[in-house]
Amino acid sequence: MADSPGDKTFERYCTFQRGNERGFATRAQHATVMRALLDRWRCEPMKAMGRGGLYTFPVLLRKGILREYRRGGIVGRHFREGTLTNRPLHEWDILNRLFNADFPVPDPLGVVWKRRSLLYTGAIATQYIDARNLAEYLANQDESSAKLLETVGALIRRMHDLCVYHADLHVGNILVARDASGGPSIYFVDFDNARVTAVSQLDRARNMLRLRRSFLKRGLRVTDFEHILRGYGPLDVPAWLETAYEIKGALSDALNRRAGAHVT
Repeated sequence: MADSPGDKTFERYCTFQRGNERGFATRAQHATVMRALLDRWRCEPMKAMGRGGLYTFPVLLRKGILREYRRGGIVGRHFREGTLTNRPLHEWDILNRLFNADFPVPDPLGVVWKRRSLLYTGAIATQYIDARNLAEYLANQDESSAKLLETVGALIRRMHDLCVYHADLHVGNILVARDASGGPSIYFVDFDNARVTAVSQLDRARNMLRLRRSFLKRGLRVTDFEHILRGYGPLDVPAWLETAYEIKGALSDALNRRAGAHVT
């Protein structure tokens, strides 16, 4: 990906640069977001989850959340800083694509990146969503959540129709917040490894199988997942792919138990 997004982005964002650090920040709170991205100004650390450090910071009458990008996996244990691709800009660009299409993602407030030799480092700032993930929400619901889950399914289809493939679609990356009237409001997060593409039937099936697997791993009802499928609509899942995901899941479970890894 090039180091600058489309022209429409400049209507909503200001650019900034300090040395070899470059970025974008929302015009509405340009100085606040820029200083948070560059200097962690007024940032409060959160409990780290995943690969990057997390911070909250005040912006207007709400909070922002800032996430640093770091390597994960085996390589990340030895080389935490720097990636070969501009991951901050990549995710921020996809969030803008979805946000501008009125798809429920956190408002992308800004991004910063720095290139040193062949490696990129950086951070992204988005709206802070006070929410529970879908697994936590369902675990605390006494009444039927069929309508909400069908909405989740319909939104996943819309995301695919907007040509966005979420590479890690699981219950932890679907958030349920409360809207102004007290009803549930859905958000999708973690588009770090997502890609913009015409989403094939095979990739659609992969996304839904990944999501179903997360239901099973969290001990959630399969009938709840069926509501998501109903909301998604017609979907052809090849038998060989379903079998492959079952085998992959069994192997992953065995490795995670051995390593004591977190379940998603």
